Amino acid sequence: LLLLPGAGGSVIYLAELARQLHDRSGRPVWGLQAIGLDPAQAIPQRVEEIAAHYAGVLARAFPSAPGALIGHSFGALVGYELARQLVAAGGWETPRLAVLDNPAPAPAAASAYAGYDHGAWLLHIATRIGKLNGVTLALTRSELDGLTIPAQNALLVEGMIRQGLLPAEVTAGYFSRFVDVYRANARAAADYRPAAALPLDLLLVRAATGDAELRAADATAPDEPAWGWQRLTTGRLAVTAAPGTHLTMFAPPAVASLAAAVAEWLGEGSG
Repeated sequence: LLLLPGAGGSVIYLAELARQLHDRSGRPVWGLQAIGLDPAQAIPQRVEEIAAHYAGVLARAFPSAPGALIGHSFGALVGYELARQLVAAGGWETPRLAVLDNPAPAPAAASAYAGYDHGAWLLHIATRIGKLNGVTLALTRSELDGLTIPAQNALLVEGMIRQGLLPAEVTAGYFSRFVDVYRANARAAADYRPAAALPLDLLLVRAATGDAELRAADATAPDEPAWGWQRLTTGRLAVTAAPGTHLTMFAPPAVASLAAAVAEWLGEGSG
């Protein structure tokens, strides 16, 4: 099983889900870290580039195709494109993708993030980091206005250090790389348009509790149970819900229900 994280790229927040999935299914679970956090790496600008990189990693590291791809948020889109590339290469006869709380790519170009400046990106990121960790990063637009980009980064880093989310030695320069990767991933997601449906089995797990603040700048989910994924698969499609929001579904106690839903789906497809 391969876990693909959201736009931030760190698989750490998926660790508890990985542990519970392994315990329930007995299968090894691997996480795929974002590309570009290392300054020596170029930051990819397209979902297709990211998936191609991962396809190469899988070809070198594993003798066979994965049992399933499990992608959260942006990771769901990367997972879909990775499945497309693996199928096209003839390396995956029974593709399976679990999508964790993300709509299918919109058929038409999206305007998400149009006009965002650096301060807007930092506010966007601070909201998500705070909600993921159950803290409030009290960053405001008025604090950021008039500051240089390095000073804006430093303000968010200082707040994260105060909340215990980063070690004291992390610098604003180091964190700025994370911001660059996040921004590139978010824009890549908004631009991703798969050409045709795939013959894969797909599970969509929707968070039971909406969060308007998280969805405000993201692609709007279609008003339909499958959130548009029925257009992109010719295989079996299952839709279910799990407790929590887009982010709290990965924290105890909600994560247990999420792991159970995915493990049940995996079990149904094993025979």
